[in-house]
Amino acid sequence: MAIEGNEIVRRYLDSLADGFSCHQEEGAKELLVGTPYLYPNDDCICLYMEELADDQVKVSDGGEAASLNLWKAGFDIFHSPWAISRAREIARDNMAEFELGDLSRTGPAEELGEIMLSVIQAALGVAHLQYVNPRLATNFPRLERLDTDTFPDKLDSFISEITSDYAPSAKLTGASGQVYYVHYQINNVAGHPAYLHTLNIRRPDRAKPAVDRIYRLWSDCSHVLSNRKKITLLNDDHFRWKDSHVNLLRSVSTVVNWSERDKLTELVGSQPTL
Repeated sequence: MAIEGNEIVRRYLDSLADGFSCHQEEGAKELLVGTPYLYPNDDCICLYMEELADDQVKVSDGGEAASLNLWKAGFDIFHSPWAISRAREIARDNMAEFELGDLSRTGPAEELGEIMLSVIQAALGVAHLQYVNPRLATNFPRLERLDTDTFPDKLDSFISEITSDYAPSAKLTGASGQVYYVHYQINNVAGHPAYLHTLNIRRPDRAKPAVDRIYRLWSDCSHVLSNRKKITLLNDDHFRWKDSHVNLLRSVSTVVNWSERDKLTELVGSQPTL
């Protein structure tokens, strides 16, 4: 190409910069940030940023992806346990949280850009649920009790039962300089952390790109972490993972199936010296 790669990136970033705007109401704690990213109905994705103590920031979508954008399209996410479950999984995959319709992520102010991008990606994912399953429609019968027994909920509960010395979400820097986020950091009695990342895929045809992504993560961090310190947890509730995928992940990590929770207890609960 006549245009060099660096020039392509520069032009793209310049076009993005022109699409951002900031506004803060008098007396308000939150700063409203308009972005150049669009929901499926062409509404602008807006973020709400609040500065917290200890140089932390919280960024949220203000509930607009679920409570406003989907509603405008004729869908009510709060009528469907399936939709609530999927929204939580989408948020988790982007290192964000989904609570009471609000997507958010909190972290150090120095990581504000990454935090904003996480919430934007999560908001887009939730907004596109309208195209995934008709059970989101407003004529879906209202349930008095929403199903909260999702895989992330089960895993959180299980981890907290077998060890108390852990933290949800951890940052790793690979040999390439790329920054990665994993789902759990688990500390052992010797003070050496192990890291656990989950692959929660519902359809076999989506497994390969997810496996490739995690393979790159673990490979890039092999200069500081042994395979014993890198745990890949595969949710095998929906299908059996291909041997080729499992073998690839085993070459760079310790692989455990969700159905093998006794093995996970040995790795995490006993917290061996790694």
